[in-house]
This record gives sequence, C-alpha cells and structure tokens, in this order.
Amino acid sequence: MMTRPKPQNYLLLSAIVFLCCCPICGIIALRYSSKVDMEYRAGRYDEAMKASIRSKRVNLVGVVVGLFLIFLFIGTVVTVVAFYIDNSSFLN
Repeated sequence: MMTRPKPQNYLLLSAIVFLCCCPICGIIALRYSSKVDMEYRAGRYDEAMKASIRSKRVNLVGVVVGLFLIFLFIGTVVTVVAFYIDNSSFLN
C-alpha cells in the first residue's frame, strides 16, 4: 500500500500572519496547521487535507486583512499630516 504524502501545513506562514498581519487569523491558522500533522499521523488523510486547505484560506484572509489595515493606517497618517501642514500657521 502506498502512503500518501503529508499535506502542506503552512505553519511558518501561520506564524508570520500571527506576528505581522492579523493575530486573530494567525491563531486560527496555527490551530489548523497543527491539526494537519495530528490528522496525518492518525492516518486520517482526508481530514489532514481539509485542515491544510483551511489553514491556507485563513492565512490568505489574514494577509489580506493585514495589508488592508497597513494601507489604511498609512493613508490615515498621510492625510492627517497633509491636513496639518496645509492648515499650520507657522509656515505662513
């Protein structure tokens, strides 16, 4: 009987998402990442594959949310600085 290869667990990506992008999505993705290994060792390949797919999806959501928040923050800072420079009296 051939053994199937272990599905990708995306553990490193989950840790990066947790630390840099979106901690909530990172925690969920870390949980699914660890579930991949547990299910595979238990011989439940289909469940391991489902956990791998879920981990990938949650990581993708975390990256998108994180990038959105970063761009939102940068846009807000630029807008506030531009407003204060435009309305400051010390430059006139």
